[in-house]
Amino acid sequence: MDDALDVWAVHGVGGTLGAILTGVFAVAAVGGVSGLVEGNGSQVLKQLVAVGSTWIYSGVATFVILKVVDRFVGLRVEESKKRQASTRPSTARSPGRWSRGRVGRAAAPRGARPARGRTQPNSDGAGRRRTRFHGPGPRTG
Repeated sequence: MDDALDVWAVHGVGGTLGAILTGVFAVAAVGGVSGLVEGNGSQVLKQLVAVGSTWIYSGVATFVILKVVDRFVGLRVEESKKRQASTRPSTARSPGRWSRGRVGRAAAPRGARPARGRTQPNSDGAGRRRTRFHGPGPRTG
């Protein structure tokens, strides 16, 4: 399973632990129900049942959603598209359209002329400024 955003680590584990510990540290003065700290051990059991039922519901709902998506769209990428995608560089890491291989600096297309006095911040965030180009300039020999 690919969990690049740590959804399971944050929401699954954190939510489960938080729900169970709510049964441990609940205080009647705050929530109206006392927890294990105030001598009510049954609240921890109620929290465990709630966590278990939430896990079961989430698992069944996820399974149904995946089956529907698989039926209409498909969950897997075809091997030919996988190979094709692996031969092309990722757009997030490839140089810009006019960079001619220099990452972090935009170079103008051949014959472009800079706009007078207009600059914009460089994309690499280093504080340098570059000139914005406005299309090809006059042709010279």
